[in-house]
Amino acid sequence: MIKSNTLEKYFKICSYLLITQGFLTLCLTGNVDFISMVLYSVALILSWYSDKADSKLQIKPQTANWLAISFLPFVYIDFRYISSSYVGPLIHYSL
Repeated sequence: MIKSNTLEKYFKICSYLLITQGFLTLCLTGNVDFISMVLYSVALILSWYSDKADSKLQIKPQTANWLAISFLPFVYIDFRYISSSYVGPLIHYSL
């Protein structure tokens, strides 16, 4: 029988590997600048450490939802006035 703790660790490792692979794929397109690469890498590392149950870096799920929703106007402004296509704003939003 598989322990749920082992299954949870496996799921987290696979999730972080999938996110890292997606980020590396975006970086290889050449559309991501160096500063974004560094900031995303730091955020990914902090996210890994904050995923522990006793971590002080955790934020409330409501706060995370509000932060994601509050970024949507920036995506629209980026699409409408800054970028000439939809690719740039989608990359910014995914980061």
